[in-house]
Amino acid sequence: MSTTPFLKPNTQIDKINSDLREVVVIAKENINKALERGENIEKALVQTEEMTERASLFKNASRRYKRALCIKRAKVIGCSVLFVVLFITIMVVLLRRK
Repeated sequence: MSTTPFLKPNTQIDKINSDLREVVVIAKENINKALERGENIEKALVQTEEMTERASLFKNASRRYKRALCIKRAKVIGCSVLFVVLFITIMVVLLRRK
């Protein structure tokens, strides 16, 4: 009887089945990881859309605020100029009466 480097037939089949089960487990893990990456990409896209919308809202709000400040500043300057003109006019009228 000669000795061969091969395993017994049942042992070879068991080894192949064991290797096959390991490959199936690894393949399932890889598929699950790929699906998770897809979900993460979808979440990132949704977050990007939300951030874009928020940025647009912020930009519009800041424009309105800037306009309101400019109008307020213009009112203050206008009232100050009007006060100075009225003051000078009153002073000139009073000085001419004397």
